Amino acid sequence: MFNATFCRPDLTTFLGLADLGLEAIGLRLEAGRAVIECVPISDD
Repeated sequence: MFNATFCRPDLTTFLGLADLGLEAIGLRLEAGRAVIECVPISDD
């Protein structure tokens, strides 16, 4: 693999939230579900 790109693993990247204009800032794990807290990404 000649042009490999590595970045820090995080929920925003893993879940593709940046494409939706969101950034993950929190995670809560409960029995049977996970809740991801997100905030909008501002381009200001």
